[in-house]
Amino acid sequence: MPAFLIRPGAERDARALATVLNHYIEHSTSTFMTEPVSVDSRVTFICERSAELPIWVAELDGQCIGWAALSLHQPRSAYGHTAESSVYLHPDHLGCGYGTALMTQLVASARQIGYHSLIAGACTEQLASIRLHERVGYTRCAHFHEVARKFGRWLDVVYLERLIGRE
Repeated sequence: MPAFLIRPGAERDARALATVLNHYIEHSTSTFMTEPVSVDSRVTFICERSAELPIWVAELDGQCIGWAALSLHQPRSAYGHTAESSVYLHPDHLGCGYGTALMTQLVASARQIGYHSLIAGACTEQLASIRLHERVGYTRCAHFHEVARKFGRWLDVVYLERLIGRE
């Protein structure tokens, strides 16, 4: 059985993070980024994480296969108890439970940090992502029509929330 673990992200994961994210930038509507990211930009992303904005990595047989992170939802101080979550897995490892494990860890750490609410956005085409978030307790709270344009098409976005401060 493959050795799987979830651990805090580290600089050594930057290349894997870039590889995974670039796949989705170039081939899907999982992200609305349109330009590939560099390994250096992922080093910066990892180094900018803090105790309040963690990144968790899924490691399988010693290789980083995906990640989940909390980011600021809004910079204004009144939003300080809300974080935005993101999760990405290498396409070879979808549907194996790794995303659920990452998101479960992310929600647990958000609760421990003291966040009240978590927000996630997903293109409505990304049904697997939406189902993943719902599986770990998020509920749909908003639908925005034609707010993004990628691959020459207008795209809708659904937002999901989880109010962990009420649990």
